[in-house]
Amino acid sequence: MKEIITKYTDTETEHYFKGLSNSNGIAYGKLVWHPSFEEIITSKSEIRYDSEDLIKAIQIAKRQLEKLSSRVDKEASAFLQFQIAVLSDQDFLNTLKGELKRKKSAEEAWKNHLNQIIEQYRNLDDQYFRERYEDFLDIRNRVLGIMIGHKANRNYTGETIFVGKQLMLSQFLEMDLEKVKGIALFYENDFSHLAVLAQAKKIPIIFKLQARPEDFQEESYGILDSLNSVLIMNPSIKCISNYESQGYRFFDQKTSEKNKNKNKNKKKTDWVIEEIAKKIIKGEYEEGQKLPIEIELAESFGVGRNIIREGIKFLSAKGLLFTGPRKGTIVKSKSDWSIFDHEVINWGIESVNRDSSFYNHLFEFRILLEPIVSQQAALRIEEKQKIMLKKKLEIFEKSMEDPQNRNLAEINFHQQIYRSTNNIFLSSLFHLVKVSIKENQKLHHFEFPTNIRICKKVVEAILNEKASDAFNSSLDLVRLIRNEQDRINNIKFKYL
Repeated sequence: MKEIITKYTDTETEHYFKGLSNSNGIAYGKLVWHPSFEEIITSKSEIRYDSEDLIKAIQIAKRQLEKLSSRVDKEASAFLQFQIAVLSDQDFLNTLKGELKRKKSAEEAWKNHLNQIIEQYRNLDDQYFRERYEDFLDIRNRVLGIMIGHKANRNYTGETIFVGKQLMLSQFLEMDLEKVKGIALFYENDFSHLAVLAQAKKIPIIFKLQARPEDFQEESYGILDSLNSVLIMNPSIKCISNYESQGYRFFDQKTSEKNKNKNKNKKKTDWVIEEIAKKIIKGEYEEGQKLPIEIELAESFGVGRNIIREGIKFLSAKGLLFTGPRKGTIVKSKSDWSIFDHEVINWGIESVNRDSSFYNHLFEFRILLEPIVSQQAALRIEEKQKIMLKKKLEIFEKSMEDPQNRNLAEINFHQQIYRSTNNIFLSSLFHLVKVSIKENQKLHHFEFPTNIRICKKVVEAILNEKASDAFNSSLDLVRLIRNEQDRINNIKFKYL
C-alpha cells in the first residue's frame, strides 16, 4: 500500500472531476475504466447471426437473470423479475418473430425491436414507467452480449472504483460489491434503478462525470467523494491527509484488518438478530411458537452459541421474544413488541411487501397522526418557528428542480411541522413518519412525491394559527399520498 501512496500521490497528477450525486459517502480504490456496450459491439467483427442464435441467447439471458434474482435481496429481485417477465412474454416474442422476417440478421431484428420499445418508454408521461426503459436497454445489451460471446471482466483484485459511461442494473448486481467501493458514470441519472440500489447498499455514486474516456486509460487510483460530487484522481498526500483528518482511512491496511477482526463477532450478532427479527415479523416464527433450541439455531445460522444467546437477549429486550426456565424461547404477541423502536420499525419495513398489513398499519398511523400534529402546530407554534417553517417550505419547493436534495428537503419540511408542536412526545414520533416518507420516495423511484400546493395550504394554516384548517389540509395531503401509492401499486400489479 505504501507503493501506491508513492506512485499515485504526486500533486502534478492530481485531478478533480466534478459530477452530480444524491448519495453520501467516500470511497477509495483503483480507477477501472469500463468501455460502453456500443464500443464493445463495434469492436467485434461483422458476423451475421440467425434466428436460432437469437432464441438461444434469449433463453440463456433468462436463465442468467433467474439465477441472479435468486441471489439478490427482495428489492433488487423485483427489478429483475420485470426483465424475466419480458423475456417470457409471448406477445413480445411474437412481435420479435415479425421483425426477424423483415430484417437481414437476427442481431438487427433484436436491436430494432428493443430500440422501438425503449423509445416508447422514454416518451411516456408517467415517471415510474418512463424510467423502466432502462430494463429494456439492459435486456437488449445482455442478449446481444451473449450472441457475440462477450464476457465482462468483473474479477477485481482489490478495492475498485467503477468508471464508465453507463452501468446497467443487472451488471451492477453481478459485480463483487465487496470490492467495488464506488461508481462514477458519464451518463445515468439519480432516478435510475441503479441509483436506488446503490444508495440502499451504501455505495457512493456520481453521475454525469465531467471527464473523457482517455482520462482513465492509464493505471490510477482515486477518491470518490459523493458528498461533494467529485472524483479525485491520484490524490496528493495533502489531499489524503485532509480526508484522514476527517476520520477517513485509505491506506492503513493493518488497522483495517484489526478492525475487521474486532467487529467480526459484532457483525455476526447483528446479522443473526436481524434475520430472526425478520422471520418473526414475516410470520415464519409465529406468535406463541417456540424457537428451535440454541444449538440448532447456531447450526442453522453457522455461528457460535454465544452469538445466538446475545441475539435472543437483544430481541427479548425489544419485546419480540420471551425466555423462561423449562419454557425455552417463545415468540411474543405483536402487542408486546416495542413497535415504536427504530430498529423494530426498520426490520418490519425490510421484511414485508408494501401491500402487507405491517406497511398498511404504518401508513394508517401516519394518516391519523399527521392532521393532529398539524393542528397542534397551529396552536403552539412560536414566532421563530414560523420563520423556520417558511424557510423549510421554500427549500422544499425549490428542490423540485434539485434531485440531489429533494428527498432530504421533504423530510426536513415535515420534521419542522412536528417540532412546531412544542410537544416532546409528538416530536419524538417523527421517526415513524420519516420511515413512511422514505418508503414513499422509494416507491416513486425518486419522482417528486407530494403535492406542493397542499403543503402550502398546511403551512399557511399553521402560520395563521388556524388549527381546523391545518388539520383538514394535512388530512388532504396524506390522503393524496396514499392515493398516489395505491395508483402506482395498481399499475405494478396490473402490468409488472
